[in-house]
Amino acid sequence: MGRIISKAASVLGALLLAAGLLFAAQAVGKQEAYAADTDTTPMYRLYNKWSTEHLFTSSKSEYDKLVKKGWTGEGVAWLAPTSGDPVYRLYNKWSGDHHYTTSKSEYDKCVRNGWKGENVAFYSGGNQPVYRLFNPYVKSFFHHYTAGAAEQQKCIKAGWKDEKVGWYGYASNVYDSSNVEAVGNFVETWGKSLHALGLANDYASKFSGSSSAAEAYPHFWNLVNNFSDHMDYLTDALNMLDKNPALKSIYGSSFNKAGAVYANAAQEFVNVCTSCKTASQAWAARASIMRTYLAAANAFMQWDDIMTANTQSYLDAHK
Repeated sequence: MGRIISKAASVLGALLLAAGLLFAAQAVGKQEAYAADTDTTPMYRLYNKWSTEHLFTSSKSEYDKLVKKGWTGEGVAWLAPTSGDPVYRLYNKWSGDHHYTTSKSEYDKCVRNGWKGENVAFYSGGNQPVYRLFNPYVKSFFHHYTAGAAEQQKCIKAGWKDEKVGWYGYASNVYDSSNVEAVGNFVETWGKSLHALGLANDYASKFSGSSSAAEAYPHFWNLVNNFSDHMDYLTDALNMLDKNPALKSIYGSSFNKAGAVYANAAQEFVNVCTSCKTASQAWAARASIMRTYLAAANAFMQWDDIMTANTQSYLDAHK
């Protein structure tokens, strides 16, 4: 039984690292959690091959709509805080150009000159510079914005004027194609955790359907061991997430909600199992064992639904 206790502590510790959840508990004691991560929203980048404009939006629906109209979706460019210094967006109905600025006076001046003010588009804050560049050789689409220092330098060498930092955000490696492999490894490990839970389900059914303590006890131990394997793989997956900012950007939000629900349900199951040291004790506690196990399994499946949706959103953005 010590194995499942140690794995319970391990997976809850991984949840702490991966999600910014603080667990005030002893070993497998009662937990209280809160989100410690900065609230951010992804800023999507699109490219119009006909006009050469890059557009930036925090709206996934706007992003998806423009992709359907023929724009090239370039994924997440950076992460913007949900509060901070406002960044305004304007639209020029004559040229089709969009302009972004943190300056309210520049925003008001553009409105007076005929631009359509689209108010606050997102917020500035964080440690990742988003650079602003100006192309003096064109009459429209003359500004470009990038969180990539290499792209900034490439534009400068091509003749763009460096206008330094336009605003700040948080780094997102989601746009980096090298993270496709990291996502694949994460999904594979998560899938192993799901498979182990499926094996635990089989033994949970056998345990529940047993007619005596002697018959039930081997199934109880197989249930416990497979659930421990499930937590092993889950710990590995969460450690991957903790070490990779891109994975945090893709999956992190779900850990503050569904992950916490699962962690609490899993702990209740562990608590019940740790009290069952003999066949008769496991038999007497079979109703509690099944109740807490099913609660943990159902919580994980709901969490898995969210993770699957996040993976699909990432793949859709990087087709």
